[in-house]
Amino acid sequence: MALPGTKDYRLSEMNGEVIDYKELKTLFSELKFRDRPYGFIVVRRPDASGRLQIESCITNTQYQTLIEKLRCVSEPCFVVFDLCYTLIPGGNRRVNVLIEWMPDGESYKLANAIAGQLGIHEKIPAVKEEDLKEGKIKMIASNGAAIGTH
Repeated sequence: MALPGTKDYRLSEMNGEVIDYKELKTLFSELKFRDRPYGFIVVRRPDASGRLQIESCITNTQYQTLIEKLRCVSEPCFVVFDLCYTLIPGGNRRVNVLIEWMPDGESYKLANAIAGQLGIHEKIPAVKEEDLKEGKIKMIASNGAAIGTH
């Protein structure tokens, strides 16, 4: 459990909150600059006023926790995931990816704009759970340079 007053605590308290894009950028920065990787923010489509609802915001977790969370989400959403992987030549790399979860097959066109606003270069579309396999996500994020992607 996160301690009150820490970034992890603030992030964990955002579940269910409705925010604007500026607030999302702040949350993303807090996730991105934490001292440990492996956290995510699941955001639902904007409402009629353009505000976003945080479905889930979890820090210090394993990738499998994200998969379990997305199994329960039946409508399109996007996920900002703080990913760490080991490069084949050696060394670790930490990147943020935007996963566009489209379980109904409908493209969520806003993901490109969100990725651009947050400065995320890797946008990964996912229609079925198979698209979310950790090795596949690492392969796309690392352009095939991560261990376990071949």
